[in-house]
Amino acid sequence: MLQRYLPPTLLLIAGLTLLLLSGARHFFQSRTNQVAGFVVTNTPLVATLAPTRTPLYAPTRTPVLSTSLPVTPSPTVTPVPLVTPTDTPSATTEIVVTETPIPTGTAPPTETLLSTVVVVTQTPLPTDETEAQQVTATLVGEGETVEMTVTPLPTSTFASTATATPIATNTPSPTNTPQPTNTPMPTNTVQAIDPNFSITYRERFGVSGSIKDAPRARSAGLNYGSFISWTTFDTSQLSADVTPWQMVRVSQAGIIGGLEPLGVAVRANPGGYFVIGNEPDVGVQDNTTAPRYAEIYHDAYYYIKSIDPTAQVAIAGVASPTPLRRFYLELVLNHYEQTYGEKMPIDIWTIHVYVLREERDSWGIGIPTGLGGTDQGMLYEIDDHKNADIANQLLTDFRWWLSEKGYRDTPLAITEFGILLPADYGFPPEVVSNYMTTLVNYYLNAAGGTGYPSDGNKLVQWWFWFSIVDHDQFEVSNMLDSAGQLTPVGRTYAGYIP
Repeated sequence: MLQRYLPPTLLLIAGLTLLLLSGARHFFQSRTNQVAGFVVTNTPLVATLAPTRTPLYAPTRTPVLSTSLPVTPSPTVTPVPLVTPTDTPSATTEIVVTETPIPTGTAPPTETLLSTVVVVTQTPLPTDETEAQQVTATLVGEGETVEMTVTPLPTSTFASTATATPIATNTPSPTNTPQPTNTPMPTNTVQAIDPNFSITYRERFGVSGSIKDAPRARSAGLNYGSFISWTTFDTSQLSADVTPWQMVRVSQAGIIGGLEPLGVAVRANPGGYFVIGNEPDVGVQDNTTAPRYAEIYHDAYYYIKSIDPTAQVAIAGVASPTPLRRFYLELVLNHYEQTYGEKMPIDIWTIHVYVLREERDSWGIGIPTGLGGTDQGMLYEIDDHKNADIANQLLTDFRWWLSEKGYRDTPLAITEFGILLPADYGFPPEVVSNYMTTLVNYYLNAAGGTGYPSDGNKLVQWWFWFSIVDHDQFEVSNMLDSAGQLTPVGRTYAGYIP
């Protein structure tokens, strides 16, 4: 239309003007969408979250034990091997003990899982005095490295005292196996004598089992002086002259059942004996890491003492006092002292004495709970399970270790000892009885520079055979048969106790 009313020159000027005005409009619209150098789009904002971080902590483990005590808790369990394992370090040190008359008898094993991780390098105890066993552990969960050196035991003669031992009747004579010899290293400090410590000959001889079997054993003629079970129990079923040893079960979560049931047991047994846990180093038993056990023990110890200051509180027995398990106990002691600022208060030390293989995913007792970085400890063979020399050396070495750790003036109880593997693996009743005889004779007589001063420097004060009756898989050590009569093993043990 403009072409009809305006000359061509004006039309050209008008067109250029319209073009400039249109470009300016788009320019200013574009500028209004730029603020302080940031481009603002017309697209709606979408919240974009940062990706979640991968957790740095290992997942928590499911506790092996339930949160309530079983009616009849089972003792240590050792998987029976299908194939004979290989490679066994042998004990090389010895101990001289006076000969004792001969009666004849046996006990339980285990396997381990991991909780808190500890990286460990472990080697068997050396036999040369000039060598030392280096054990290095890294507490992965706590970012701490612990280095410890276990000094080997000196080799020499170990003093002993002779006492008359009743001779069991109608029992096979043990083979004349040489006893190990070794002189533990005495401490340089004067040891105090506890005037309140007293123990009868009969009280030294203990048995383990279910409380329901305890009266049957007495009726059959087994005059034991001490009794232990794997829980707290009603002591009214025991004879008045029997000393009861109660047990408090634990797990990584704490005291099973809580403190209240424990308080009931303490009040019902003034001046009683209480063991805190059963093989915390073993996965199928109380399965508790060393640092966690130290904390649980602390709570249980002071709770018991707040109710009854005269109660005797004992540390749990590890499955065997090997170098690897002494290292586990060292971690317990160190964590306790670092956490609470005091030496761990222990009225009685306890251990189990079994010769069992320490290898992950093998027969025996595996690797202690919470220890990683090593798959092997003492690689005992099946035949070593009945080697009394090794068993006695384990006790001797442990007493030396107690002295080194400042616990020489603490009494020691072996709350389980015996034979666990079945008869067809080479452990018929006569072998079990001979093994029992050798160990009991040693326990009665062995004394020396690291023994308990208040008991004539004896190495061990109490010992408990496993067991009166095991109704599952450890029948070779039973002291009662199905008719309630003493087995050959039971008669051997009874022969010691008038």
